[in-house]
Amino acid sequence: MLWIPGLHHLLTRPATASFFQRVSRLVEDDWRDTLLDLGSGPLPTNHFNASRALGLDFEAFQENNVLGCDLNLEPIPFADRSIGIVTAYDFLEHIPRVMVSESSTRFPFVTVMSEIHRVLRPGGYFFSLTPTYPASEAFQDPTHVNIMSKKTFRFYFCGDTPWATRYGFIGRFEMIREGWRGGHRFSLLRKSLQ
Repeated sequence: MLWIPGLHHLLTRPATASFFQRVSRLVEDDWRDTLLDLGSGPLPTNHFNASRALGLDFEAFQENNVLGCDLNLEPIPFADRSIGIVTAYDFLEHIPRVMVSESSTRFPFVTVMSEIHRVLRPGGYFFSLTPTYPASEAFQDPTHVNIMSKKTFRFYFCGDTPWATRYGFIGRFEMIREGWRGGHRFSLLRKSLQ
């Protein structure tokens, strides 16, 4: 994802800070050791007050613990069950739902969700803040190629038999909390303990 300088300012406004304090209280302290912020830009966002905050973006910023990686094509470069919290602020809408070539059809968004599940420790948390249909924010940026609805996470990635398993999703999340922040949908998911 291309980092947008103004976004970090939006995530630090006082009203937003109180929102993140409320959401952060839903996350148990045992998972606050390591946080991975996807699409972090040059500095990982750490609203969950993890002991160690890492970032992942197209461009590496090693001085700030940000690794370079293209999640459209590459796996998350961390070991299985190594992260307590994964966050994605204004990121997932940039991951294509489908990529078709002469030899294959891939589902990058589903693959990224499988990768998030893989790197989370059992019981770990995933927090997403994403512009979502019907809000204009979902459509106004021409690089938004993955338009989500309020049911996307619950229907495709949660429950005993997530619908996305049909497209290669490996894992299962529990929906902890979801709702709207302006034109953005927030979702706090928890990886199953098994």
